[in-house]
Amino acid sequence: RTLAVFDVDGTLLVTQGREIIVDSNGMRAAVHPLMEPVATPVTSSLMYTSDYTHAGEEDQTEDTFQLIMNACIIEPIAEKCRTFAEHEDCDVAIISARGHNPDWLARQLEMKLGLKRPLAAENVKCVYSDAFEQQFKAAKAEGEDGTSDRKALALKQLIESCQPSVIHFFDDVASNLDGACAFVASAHPEMTLHTHLVPYELSEAACAAAGVDICDLLHFQCRDEEEPNELVKSLVSLPEAKRRLSAWEMRSKERAAGRPLPP
Repeated sequence: RTLAVFDVDGTLLVTQGREIIVDSNGMRAAVHPLMEPVATPVTSSLMYTSDYTHAGEEDQTEDTFQLIMNACIIEPIAEKCRTFAEHEDCDVAIISARGHNPDWLARQLEMKLGLKRPLAAENVKCVYSDAFEQQFKAAKAEGEDGTSDRKALALKQLIESCQPSVIHFFDDVASNLDGACAFVASAHPEMTLHTHLVPYELSEAACAAAGVDICDLLHFQCRDEEEPNELVKSLVSLPEAKRRLSAWEMRSKERAAGRPLPP
């Protein structure tokens, strides 16, 4: 039996949602899921609070800003999900760094992706939901507290319930795939695990196909601030951020003429 596991943000979908972080000096920055790994050299040394109002990640049973329904679909990976879902000998699962109610997220993804078979709610793991947090706290070892640790526990649960012999794991963050590899190698060496790192370029292509300016999603500046603060400046100066946001600078005059910044 096959288990096909998919992340959501940056793997199946690109949404407009972003986490707003506020540092100890009161400076704010907006961090899109695609930019979280990019921002780590700065954010890892910060003391900050997070506001998920514009991210949708903390809504348990709703999506106030319709972020999932309005998301850009990463079609090459979504098509793999649809294909796996059509096979009776395959269980499709979701492991996402979100805080949604799993049953609600399953129904949303079925509609958004056009899946022909329903997603089983028990196969949807939202690793920052209240219920999963309790499971993680009870099971985690000392030093385990990251998203990759949570996703490894979610994979453990899925293996126990689905009993696969082959696993395909799709994610856009290498450390999450590394965590899955480490767990399977130690706990289930008899299983075959295929990891699939989803490249950032597929997110770019998904936004381009939908007519969405990806720079408007990824830039760290908050929409209601006219000039970038020092925190934003430090984030946009990171090498990978500069590469991904290079088109932003080329369009500065257009933006100065009234084009709004991202939410």
